[in-house]
Amino acid sequence: MPGAAAKSGDDKLVSVVALGALVGRLGWVTGGSIRAALEEVAGRKRPEILETDLGAFAAGLEAGKAVLAS
Repeated sequence: MPGAAAKSGDDKLVSVVALGALVGRLGWVTGGSIRAALEEVAGRKRPEILETDLGAFAAGLEAGKAVLAS
């Protein structure tokens, strides 16, 4: 997982990558609903990091889906 965070541009985003992996693996909520929440919360509080957060989430989401495919 830290590798996916590094690819997104910031090792501090491990929790966002982990959230994406959980969503991708478990599918309890949709990726779109988490993206919307990130856009609302991060976009309001710290808009300068929104794209980085969304990239980290997307990386984790794909990693979680890859686990299902293997």
